[in-house]
Amino acid sequence: MESRPVGIMFHRLHKRGEKPSGQGSIDEDMFEQILLKIGIRNILQPDEWRLKLEAGHLKNSDVCLTFDDGLETHFSIASPILKKYSLKAFFFIYTKIFENQSDTNEVASYLLAKKFSSFKDYFFQFKNFFNISKSEYLNPNFLSMKEDYEIRFPFYSFEDIFYRFWRNNHLRDSDFDSFISYLLDLFKVEPNKIFSEIWISEGQLKKLSNEGHTIGLHSHTHPYSMGKMNREFQNFEYSKNLNLISKLIGKKPDTVAHPLGSYNHETLDILKKMEIKLGFRSDNTMPVSSTLELPRIDGAVLLKEVK
Repeated sequence: MESRPVGIMFHRLHKRGEKPSGQGSIDEDMFEQILLKIGIRNILQPDEWRLKLEAGHLKNSDVCLTFDDGLETHFSIASPILKKYSLKAFFFIYTKIFENQSDTNEVASYLLAKKFSSFKDYFFQFKNFFNISKSEYLNPNFLSMKEDYEIRFPFYSFEDIFYRFWRNNHLRDSDFDSFISYLLDLFKVEPNKIFSEIWISEGQLKKLSNEGHTIGLHSHTHPYSMGKMNREFQNFEYSKNLNLISKLIGKKPDTVAHPLGSYNHETLDILKKMEIKLGFRSDNTMPVSSTLELPRIDGAVLLKEVK
């Protein structure tokens, strides 16, 4: 484990015996084993984490559990296991899904899991669709990102990292949408029919909140690079996120996870003005500068410790 208190970050989960639902996906047995490896007594409830943080009493062995993106498996797989051990967690939700807007990246992960035998096969389609030359593998910006990701997310392959680099830095939303539309047509998949398989419902979110879990902000549309956006855009993202979650669960959130760990000083100022008290990054590589920049490690990184 780490040498300072951290949040453990989970994204994709899948049922025992099923194909992983995306890169870094963890099955239900491994999820439970990760919790046991950490030590149930070391896992703090959100309220306890908050109080100990404010008092400066967090121990290096203390962790909290966090779930990003509002995926259906957080409710159907993670929640029952959390209940088994009387654990509560932070759930960070982007809200466009409650306006019947899908997130193209999660649809891509669904197609990858259901329609491709490997990520390399999916990457082959991606590279050919956008006519990407192998010479781009020597792009200095990619090589810098690759070095960073190999430290933060060691479970990502070379193709995984390049895919994220190209998607996040070279494609407009409409470009990526076109690629996913091509795949949906290729495999004859109707987007509306898979929506409930991917994302949590309003009723499920309310139930998590009523059971004592902490529901937090994760932006409205989950942009890839929030820290590169202007103040007006960021204010819209978090204001709408805050308003929709408040209406759904009947209380005002005061926690946030920065989408893909991306933020800047404008982001922090906006969140402070919204009275957000706690915020989590997506890495554990930098000093903690404020309670809106708390470190996390990816749960998938801990898999090697329990295998």
